[in-house]
Amino acid sequence: MKRFVKKIFLLLIIVELFTTLSFSQDNFVFQFQSPSVQKEFLKFFEENKSLSTKNIDTIYTYLKIFLEQNGFVEGEIVIDTSESFSDKVIKVNEGKRYVVQSINFLRDTLNQKQIEKLISIFKGTPLNQKLVNNISTQIIDMLEKDGYPFAQIQFFSYRVIDENEEEKFVELIFNLEKNKSSTINRIEIKGNKFTSRSAIIREMRIGEGELFTPDLSKKILLRLNRLNIFSSVMEPQFYFDENMNGVLEIEVKEGNTNSFDGIIGYVPSQNPKEKGYVTGQVNVSLRNLFGTLRAFAFRWNRIDRFSQDLEIKYFEPWFLGLPLNIQPTFRQFKQDTTFFQRTFTGNFDLQFSENFAFTLSLSSTSVIPQLNYAVVNVNRSSSISYGLGVIYDSRDHPVYTKSGLLFKTDVNHILKRDYLSLGTKKYNQQKVNFSFSIFQLLFRNQLIYFSINTKVINGDGISISDLFRFGGMNSLRGYVENQFTGSRILWSNFEYRFLTSYTDYISAFFDYGYYYRDILNEKVSKFKYGYGFGAAFQTPLGLLKVNFALGEGDTFSRGKIHFGIVSGF
Repeated sequence: MKRFVKKIFLLLIIVELFTTLSFSQDNFVFQFQSPSVQKEFLKFFEENKSLSTKNIDTIYTYLKIFLEQNGFVEGEIVIDTSESFSDKVIKVNEGKRYVVQSINFLRDTLNQKQIEKLISIFKGTPLNQKLVNNISTQIIDMLEKDGYPFAQIQFFSYRVIDENEEEKFVELIFNLEKNKSSTINRIEIKGNKFTSRSAIIREMRIGEGELFTPDLSKKILLRLNRLNIFSSVMEPQFYFDENMNGVLEIEVKEGNTNSFDGIIGYVPSQNPKEKGYVTGQVNVSLRNLFGTLRAFAFRWNRIDRFSQDLEIKYFEPWFLGLPLNIQPTFRQFKQDTTFFQRTFTGNFDLQFSENFAFTLSLSSTSVIPQLNYAVVNVNRSSSISYGLGVIYDSRDHPVYTKSGLLFKTDVNHILKRDYLSLGTKKYNQQKVNFSFSIFQLLFRNQLIYFSINTKVINGDGISISDLFRFGGMNSLRGYVENQFTGSRILWSNFEYRFLTSYTDYISAFFDYGYYYRDILNEKVSKFKYGYGFGAAFQTPLGLLKVNFALGEGDTFSRGKIHFGIVSGF
């Protein structure tokens, strides 16, 4: 009896092993209607599951997935084992591939441009559930950007509209309901203790009745930040009140819009016959007068005993309610004992968009010679100039800039008169100003700043009072302020900044400059460079910039320290 049981047990083990070995040696033969589709499937299967897996259930599952993803809506799978014991023939009647040809809607619809965009993206794509989901998401995104945040969409059906030997072309039909639009019926401003509500709304460039969209939200943030009067602007919020009126809510935090930067010193006399004198510089900037975004700036710089520079500016935004900004400027420059120069300028900026403006400038200049005018041949003169220009400004912030570019150029014609002892001489001159700067983030906290600036004056009767001045903090660092003069000047700044916070950074820079003049039998053409490192950090008075720079041929002990408050005006 025991021997019989052992034989039966041994026989069962042999049968089990035989069965397992038999199944492990099964071969699968695929028979698709189209050889090219069969190649597609084998590639798909290899990418997702090794063919060494001889499991009929796994193969069947992947076949179903393949057919569904590739638009074979009518596909059928038949497993035939009648030909041999070890081979399994899998016959796939995939049928024609269903591909998208057009898109249509029930109830509401999209505009023709949006429909054409959808078709250009999805036309020729195999019909499957993932495709339907992608189209639905794309439509919802389009409607949200158009001001329909509560839109609903549901796939309804499809219909065959054409076919060929291999494909059937279908029209997808969606049930679309746009629902209530995000129309702005009321605008609420919070946090503006000083700045007027009307000024903020005006600068937002929107009004009641406009649709609120994600793009509009980004534009509002950019426009308000570029005013440089708020320390922070919260992301705009849109909601419906109890009466189903759309409310746009903006919350701001006002920053310090007034800055004072100055240093005053007294230089005692070295000669008993002379008095001592006051030297130094003062910069005052008021950028939000009476909460109306009007601005005023005063700058005074006493260079030495006999030379000083005075400038007064005023800014009037949206003159007469038009997108016209007016900036009158008075400047008086005294060059040692040589001459006085007084200039009145009016700049008119017509805003075509938030980034682009057309400019008109008018100015009147008078030059009054002093004690040494005969030595340098400066005559009493007056001039009137007018010019046209353009401004393109895409910077995200005028002071704490992280990205964008600033381009400014203008061309001016000057009518000059020299009043001589024997009569009056008239001259025609031309002046061109060009400025370009770009800010580019390299990484999250590092950026590159590059700028190039040039000024050129041509014509007859050019005297030293007509020359351009540059050098110092805002042009060519490593030299004293306005050290160089020329009828043609150029300087460029290349700066690497490492951001330590939103407002603060440390930097390394290289400046390059050129000036040319041919006047008073002196022809000068020179290149200069400066380099160094610096830092900028936020203070209660504004952004303080400090730079240490070396000029051409300077040793470390002869380096220049430049510092000043950046006002943004």
